[in-house]
Amino acid sequence: MKRLAFVLFFLLSSLAPIQAEGDAPIATPPVDKSQYNLFHPVPDNLLRSFSADRPSQSTGPYTVDAGHFYFETSVISSLYDEPDSQATVRQFNVLPFNFRMGLTSNIELDIAYANYLNVRTHDRATGQTDERDGLGDLILQGKINLVGNDGGKVAFGLIPFLKVPTNTHDLGNDSVEGGLGLPLQFALPAGFSLGLEPIFQFVRNGTDDGYVPAFTNALIVGHTLFTDKLSTYAEFYDVVTDDSGSSHAAFIDTGFVYQILPNAEVDIGCNFGITDAAPDYQPFAGFSFRF
Repeated sequence: MKRLAFVLFFLLSSLAPIQAEGDAPIATPPVDKSQYNLFHPVPDNLLRSFSADRPSQSTGPYTVDAGHFYFETSVISSLYDEPDSQATVRQFNVLPFNFRMGLTSNIELDIAYANYLNVRTHDRATGQTDERDGLGDLILQGKINLVGNDGGKVAFGLIPFLKVPTNTHDLGNDSVEGGLGLPLQFALPAGFSLGLEPIFQFVRNGTDDGYVPAFTNALIVGHTLFTDKLSTYAEFYDVVTDDSGSSHAAFIDTGFVYQILPNAEVDIGCNFGITDAAPDYQPFAGFSFRF
């Protein structure tokens, strides 16, 4: 309860006027960009406003302009968890990234890679520590914007994705998994924005002999803070796995984003686990840029 009270206090203090990552791009009047593609880039003067898919766990519905790219990464992110009364888990993830490519005016291709991982599990009863380090998994995903890419009060898209098991040293479940995300975003009065993203996927079950469905629901609220270059967000992120002994991992997340250049921003924040199946907390710091 003390941890939950701290999280709620932190969130309330961050919900002053803010701007969520992925706020609706501004284009007045809308411009027809259908003639542009990966090899015929959108001119710089027609680019949408900067809209990275980090640092929140959910993803926005806006795509990268055709012929342009985003590189989004955590310089370092960490994880701390006490899954039971005897064990402590600490994880460090160095430079996990998402490389986004604009293929057409409303379609992008993403390559997300977990990169280097270090995981330490300490058994307090025996005093022994198991430490593993290596590489994580690769995720291939597309994003298709169906409405609102270049302005408007509503934006919606589709995000099909596939996890490819590229991990080493047992840092993953060595299984192909995949699903579909449905990101939806609304422009609200007074400069606020509201994002929703249900995700449907199939994951490997706990006994490693088949697949079970998993369902994710995300809700994110944001707004600018003091200046249009500084923003923050509050997010509820919830994952339920339908298995024999279903797991329910829920988070309350928050962070700050500062746009240092028209095509670059930095961020810092933390994801707080509020159920037993979720890690206790995951602090991170990173950056994104467009080229």
